[in-house]
Formats: sequence, structure tokens, C-alpha cells
Amino acid sequence: MKSKLKTLIDYVLIGVAGFLPIALVFQIVIYVEHLLADFVLLVHGRYENPLVPIALFMAAIALLVRARV
Repeated sequence: MKSKLKTLIDYVLIGVAGFLPIALVFQIVIYVEHLLADFVLLVHGRYENPLVPIALFMAAIALLVRARV
């Protein structure tokens, strides 16, 4: 009985340890998505030239990609 309980606890711990990185990455992706959406809503409509918001959006993405490296 003890070995079955120990095996069950081991499987649960392995499952939790495997789920945590997935949940962490998911939270980071959601945070970055909200950050970029807020940035687009902040910049959109302030400039008459459509190239300025596009350039600012590309700069924001470049900063996010560069911060990762």
C-alpha cells in the first residue's frame, strides 16, 4: 500500500513540476500581449502619418525581442 501511495505522490509531483513552466510561459505571453495592445491603443490616433505608429510598434517589438536575448 505504501509503495502505491508513494508512486501516486511521485506522479502528482512530476505532473505539477511539468505544468508550472507551461503556466509561467502562458502568463508571460498574456502579459506581453496586453503590453503591446495597450501600446497600440496609446499610439493609435495620435499621429496623422500612419508610418509613425508602425515604426513605434516595430521599435517596441524590437525592444522586447532584444530584451529576451
